Amino acid sequence: MRILLEIASLRRHLGALLGVGDRLVDLLVRYGHAAPMLRSLRRPVREVIIAA
Repeated sequence: MRILLEIASLRRHLGALLGVGDRLVDLLVRYGHAAPMLRSLRRPVREVIIAA
């Protein structure tokens, strides 16, 4: 899978959309919130920490 900024023609197109002139876009970051997910399962502390 290739990401957007690895494809030269799309990189130039993105720069045009963003109005950055002849400069190239090096980084694309998405900000936002995802839908809530289930919490991952955790082992009890007693199974992880062993007293010496």
